[in-house]
Amino acid sequence: MTAAASARPIQVDRGDIIELTLDPTAGREQRGRRRVLVLSPREFNRVAGVVFIAPISQGADYARDMGFTVPLSGTGLDSQGVVLCHQTTSKDVSAREPRKIERAPDYIVNDVLARVRAVLEEN
Repeated sequence: MTAAASARPIQVDRGDIIELTLDPTAGREQRGRRRVLVLSPREFNRVAGVVFIAPISQGADYARDMGFTVPLSGTGLDSQGVVLCHQTTSKDVSAREPRKIERAPDYIVNDVLARVRAVLEEN
């Protein structure tokens, strides 16, 4: 167990933007230390011990063209780039050296959740 994992766990809630290490990863998954948007509510995070997240990227041109992203530019946030709605995942945040950055506005979170639902729905 790392020192970060044994420390008091960070409490995160839907809408928080946090920075953490996503490795290990494979293939086209976002990797390294990066900012992510928390999608799961605080109570789920506490009970499940994992957090449902969407990575934030400066690239992702294909995903932008396909409508899989939500832009953060012009929102007043320090975090820039796009939220990758098609690369959502769950992570044990406390084991990944998390750091809270800021909180996204509700309209951004709602847009991301709507796009995630659209990805998961059968056409």
